[in-house]
Amino acid sequence: MKKSIAFTLGLALVGSAAVANAGSDRDDLALCKHELKKVYGQETRVKLKGIKRSSEGNKLRLVALPGDGDSHRATCWVDREGMINATDRDGADLLAGVSSNSADEVSLNR
Repeated sequence: MKKSIAFTLGLALVGSAAVANAGSDRDDLALCKHELKKVYGQETRVKLKGIKRSSEGNKLRLVALPGDGDSHRATCWVDREGMINATDRDGADLLAGVSSNSADEVSLNR
């Protein structure tokens, strides 16, 4: 009886941790998609290939598919504070020339 109660509590704790990670994963994916669309254009589709989780943050492996048909592999690191770093498959920083603040973006509309 005691073992079954402990087992049930253990499953409940594991389940709640999985739900908490799922929310974080979705948030991290949304941040990375947003940043990659700034780099490759708003028509870009982004596919998730894998996630590696650690206590410092999540590393997402992604493929960006811009409207021109070429695919681009990217790795996006999101730390626990929400800071993002995205690199291409050669290790070059994708966000070096991209504004992270929408107020800094230039509009061509008058």
